[in-house]
Amino acid sequence: MFNQIKMRLLKLEPLLDEFSEIQTQIEKLSEDEEEPPSSDETEQVDSEQSPERQAFEDSYFDLAARMSRVMDDFTNKPTIKSVVVSTSQPNQIANYQIA
Repeated sequence: MFNQIKMRLLKLEPLLDEFSEIQTQIEKLSEDEEEPPSSDETEQVDSEQSPERQAFEDSYFDLAARMSRVMDDFTNKPTIKSVVVSTSQPNQIANYQIA
């Protein structure tokens, strides 16, 4: 499962750039169809992102963060290589391997 998540995360990373390029083209086309904005509106448009862009980026970063946390959980998970169990017999020790 770790490798699958790692591969999907690598595949996810270029999507933000690709989305940004396409969304910018869409936004430019939309601006061309509308009337020219006043100077006040231009400042407002520049300071705000489109709802579509914001929603995609929020989902993208949420998913990337969750995938990273899962990968961290896998890499930081302690593993038990062996367990030594003492028995009631003084000279006997049972050694069990746990995979």
